[in-house]
Amino acid sequence: MENVQSKSTRKKLSIIVFLCCAGYFVSYITRKNLNTAILPITKQTSFTETQLGTVAAALSITYGIGQIISGILADKFKPQNVVFAGLLLASVCNAVFPLFDSIVAFTIIWAINGFGQAMFWPAMVKIIAEYLSPFKYKMACSHISTASQLATVALYPMVSLITARLSFAWVFYVAAIVGIIMSVVWIIAYNAVIKGCEKYHKEVVTDDSVTIEGAEPKQKVKLAPIMISCGMITILLGIILQGCLRDGITDWIPNLISSAGNDDASKVIFQSTLLPLFSIAVTYLGTFVYTKFFKNELKAATMFFIIATVLIGALLVLNKFSPEDLSIVKIIVAALAVGLMHCINLALISYVPAHFGRYNAVASLSGLTNAFTYVGSAIATQITPIVASSFGWNAAVLLWLGISLCGVLVCALTIKRWGAFIKKEDENL
Repeated sequence: MENVQSKSTRKKLSIIVFLCCAGYFVSYITRKNLNTAILPITKQTSFTETQLGTVAAALSITYGIGQIISGILADKFKPQNVVFAGLLLASVCNAVFPLFDSIVAFTIIWAINGFGQAMFWPAMVKIIAEYLSPFKYKMACSHISTASQLATVALYPMVSLITARLSFAWVFYVAAIVGIIMSVVWIIAYNAVIKGCEKYHKEVVTDDSVTIEGAEPKQKVKLAPIMISCGMITILLGIILQGCLRDGITDWIPNLISSAGNDDASKVIFQSTLLPLFSIAVTYLGTFVYTKFFKNELKAATMFFIIATVLIGALLVLNKFSPEDLSIVKIIVAALAVGLMHCINLALISYVPAHFGRYNAVASLSGLTNAFTYVGSAIATQITPIVASSFGWNAAVLLWLGISLCGVLVCALTIKRWGAFIKKEDENL
């Protein structure tokens, strides 16, 4: 059932979306600071890239597990409190991280950070899904995703500035301070603004059931079989593949550029900053294309994977044959590919779960799907440096190319089943 929200409510909801964007921005400051600081940490300590890759992978694993848990929590409790708890936990982990000097301690603390980080996305999706229309929901998801990329833009110069004058420890101390401030701002501002806001009315049923048209009023259908029949298993595989590419390219492109003989740290950082900027542009363009021309999320994901495959192939050619002075071109090509992964990410972990709103399972399903993103992230974070150190960066890029081709195949094979599901759901509304 559609509803027209008051002008006052719309203004308040704009503030809520802004708070979600700000909170997600800070979450990435407290999450991706390790990945961004890998090069300076290896220079200031005896730790290797592979060891730090293991630490980063630990966060991805616990983040994935935590997504499932936090999704359930956000559906059962106040999602704003889940976000608040996540901000505090992430801040504490950043504050204590530099106090230790062993890989084991680093891994444990960063793994705990992963659980804190997991509390953001499902809860925020729950908030905006309850209050926004489908179109505004999709745009809000794009804004929140963009906030994460802007955080990456901010991190590169921040890390460069801090490590040039202070020890790498201050990268984490600064992130902790910012996180604590944001947690206080979040809980106070959210509770003040949300009062009196009208929820966007839509048909909603219980977690595990839906009344089927033409059946007895209390006849129920379990959610799990519906998820299986609509192709969710292959969708989750596609999510893993995009996670491999999104974080594999984002986290390791500075090292690829540096390996080509461009070891000027400031130049590498500047060029790497271009990565999220171009990714942001592609994300918004992809969102526009999707909302304008696609009703089937898997069709859009297939198209994005195809284009990404071409771009990664171009990156392989550039990395193998081009001179060092074309490193900016490599960054732009990589950024376009990463932007397409963000588009796929939005389609599969934001838009796909929105189709389950009538089951009151948006947060739970968003948490589940996002968990599989970080299965891919963990694989990429661990495998990419191993392949690069053993066989060279051309081999790593070739690996990315193979993953992208698999993504094309997986998503293409799921288009028909997913299309049949959303058609049926639309008919039941």
